[in-house]
Amino acid sequence: MCRPFFVAAGLVACRIVANATILGYYRIVELPKELLKYSDAIDALRAIGRVRWAVMDVVGKQVEEQEDIPFDWFEVLIEVVEAAGERIKMTDLARLTLRSKSGATRLVDRLSEAGLVQRATSPEDRRAVYVTLTDNGRAMFERVRAPVAKILIDRFAAHVSSKEARFITLALAKVLKANELEPIVAPLRPEEASPAGALR
Repeated sequence: MCRPFFVAAGLVACRIVANATILGYYRIVELPKELLKYSDAIDALRAIGRVRWAVMDVVGKQVEEQEDIPFDWFEVLIEVVEAAGERIKMTDLARLTLRSKSGATRLVDRLSEAGLVQRATSPEDRRAVYVTLTDNGRAMFERVRAPVAKILIDRFAAHVSSKEARFITLALAKVLKANELEPIVAPLRPEEASPAGALR
């Protein structure tokens, strides 16, 4: 499943170079001079924002229309399914979904009340609280899996090569680390010593 790593839709920057083609027409944008050397990075940020709109907003609409739940609920189901043994610590869930501990707790409370997840303690560490799927939560995830997968393929995965996708992931890993967020990066292959190597 897709990880929700896209930049929030509100983080949209304008291209700095004059007479640049934006949305099919030309315009001049006046921005601080200190940003001029980062024009390529600003373009990348704008592209990430648009991809987020084109893909994840559609996924959210599909989940909401099909199951009458918000996307952040489905996001929790994804994290539980992807966790080892299909159980995840509350602290890890908060970190992976970019929420405070209290925010994650409130979110899990709502899913628990809806009968989609349940809390459990670990025999090894009674202080650790885990979240697992209920039978209803598992059934809902399975119902949504196929239509969501189709959206991800049709709107994103089919349009980038494996090398391009790895390059994007590796490049954004540096941004995530700089913002003290966990990167989503698979181990490098021998021929990929750096992000630039992913396109060779």
